[in-house]
Amino acid sequence: MKAAHFSIPRGFRPRYIPCLDEEYQVLLDQLEETGDTEVADHMIESLDAARCRRWEETTEQMNFTKSSR
Repeated sequence: MKAAHFSIPRGFRPRYIPCLDEEYQVLLDQLEETGDTEVADHMIESLDAARCRRWEETTEQMNFTKSSR
């Protein structure tokens, strides 16, 4: 328990956005600085595409040949 306490991070992510990587972080910073709606639209479209790709990759890896029982 002591080892788990020291190795497992505690807390929360105050601003977690799924699929947010460095490219999107730059766009988010630009959006916060300028408030430009074009940047916001581009970021939302890009994040949606990344989430769709991630979902497709996850579902392609599913294997239903074994019973869950």
